[in-house]
Amino acid sequence: MNGTGKIICILIAICCVSTPAEAQFWHRMDSLLTRRLMKITTDTAYVRRPRQNWIPKLRYDGFGSVIDIQNMNEEGQLIKLRLNSALRTSIGISSSYKGLGLTLSFAPRRLFQKTSDQEYNFNYYNNWWGADVTFTNISNFDVEMEVGRERTQFEWESARLFGLSVNSYYVFNGRKFSYPAAFNNTWIQKRSAGSVIAAATLYNGTLTNKLTEPRWNLLEEQSIKMSHIAIGGGYAYNYVTRYHWLLHISAQPTFMIWKNYTLQLEKNPETGEPVKYRLPIQNAQLYLLGRTSAIYSRGHYYIGLLGVIQTYRVGNIDEFSIQNTYWKGRIYYGVRF
Repeated sequence: MNGTGKIICILIAICCVSTPAEAQFWHRMDSLLTRRLMKITTDTAYVRRPRQNWIPKLRYDGFGSVIDIQNMNEEGQLIKLRLNSALRTSIGISSSYKGLGLTLSFAPRRLFQKTSDQEYNFNYYNNWWGADVTFTNISNFDVEMEVGRERTQFEWESARLFGLSVNSYYVFNGRKFSYPAAFNNTWIQKRSAGSVIAAATLYNGTLTNKLTEPRWNLLEEQSIKMSHIAIGGGYAYNYVTRYHWLLHISAQPTFMIWKNYTLQLEKNPETGEPVKYRLPIQNAQLYLLGRTSAIYSRGHYYIGLLGVIQTYRVGNIDEFSIQNTYWKGRIYYGVRF
């Protein structure tokens, strides 16, 4: 039995065999969730809680990353690199009880040791504020390279991307508009509504290369460190149709108020000393986050899909620039009871 199976068995044993003190603890927790559930903070003509306590669902997720790098070599030629990560997928089951949710998922390709890529997500949404936290560790890239008129394609197994991103929002019209209704189904949007939102973003990542590729004019043991903080705002809208559909679209453009993008050479072939080049970034750089979803509900059952994309570009497009794009898609089916 693997580690996950042991954990599940332990949790089942704890739930099935409990002392009176433990039973009293769970009763108090349930009462606390009930009081939280009954607290009205919205205009119930627009947004309300589901009448059912349990909201389980099956889900299938897909993730991907694309990095575009442009650099001028010693001959004055513009080198263009596009790094496409392998598609990352996961299958899982999630359940919410009185607004408190938990998800268990696994990646089929990792289960059969087809990839070493890792991705971890944490999401918290309520009607007033929320955040997405994503950690990625990616090493499988397909590369398209263009130098002048010459184009080649190959796998770049020596590259690795470590990334941590945090995207947060604040909703100004949380009484009538609900992000959770569109993304985790713990609320129900009864009538169409939208809201202006405030947004903040933090990103920290490193792209490393441990292979000498003289044809690119890239030096040995090179890494690019990428960090920024961005703030801004946007707008989100939930459209409720008469045919049991909820359609959501939102955009959160933010501007980088602090940024540090550095090209680091662990070993300069001429001096043997480490060298760092900080990318000159003069103008305010735009970081764009977009979300969309569609949910069909009928009785106790619902099915939906959602998509999230975040992208930005920094640097001088005619000399050295980086564009980093991350996307996520999901399809799910659930029931309320």
